[in-house]
Amino acid sequence: MHTNHAAKNAARARSMETGQPYAAALADLRKERLAHKERLTTEDYVPAGAIGPGDALPPELLLLVRYHVDMINRYFHEALDEGRYQKQYGEWTRIVLYRLTDALEHLHLMVGTIAAHMQHNHISPDRIRTYLQVPDQRHVEQFISRRVREHLAGLLGKDTDQEKAGVFDRVGRSIVQREGWISPEREDTLEAFLAALYSTYSYEPSALDDLPDDIRNIAVQAAALVPPAREDEDAAPGDQ
Repeated sequence: MHTNHAAKNAARARSMETGQPYAAALADLRKERLAHKERLTTEDYVPAGAIGPGDALPPELLLLVRYHVDMINRYFHEALDEGRYQKQYGEWTRIVLYRLTDALEHLHLMVGTIAAHMQHNHISPDRIRTYLQVPDQRHVEQFISRRVREHLAGLLGKDTDQEKAGVFDRVGRSIVQREGWISPEREDTLEAFLAALYSTYSYEPSALDDLPDDIRNIAVQAAALVPPAREDEDAAPGDQ
């Protein structure tokens, strides 16, 4: 998407959210972008009230990742499970691709919302671009969709008319409030099972020490069922 198109889309989103006329929203966004470029003289520039790279992790981001990882793994399970009983090529590909693209939507929403959260806190565009592993700002903006902005608004608890709020706003609020679509117990169990499967616990007993006690206890029990990992299995192909 061209930068001008991205700016126009952002202006439309702001206009819908605030009721501000489109032309005024577009002008304000351009002024803000220019002002931000002028102020951004160092990598660690942090405006008043914003969260800087060296500050503590905002709790809503951990909750965001827990929710979407839970949902993604649900679709992964369904994709794998389909192969156990669906033997017809056409039907298998139909169902599996449905499940995997559902998972992909959650992945895009999670990644985009984290990037939008960084933008919200005026983190350096170069830092965001580097973390997203993309070549330019145009590719960054492709992650920041209307759904992402809506999701972030809910996650941050922004004042919006809940009768008009979209589903992604409501999901964002549910993530923080730990209700609705959210299953904290399942998220805990999944985190424990993933730790049992992919941590180095089998040859490094301290690998689970940073987990909360209840999650660690489940992980230790689950690890007893997992074949010991080799040390050379830690890095998957493509890891940096």
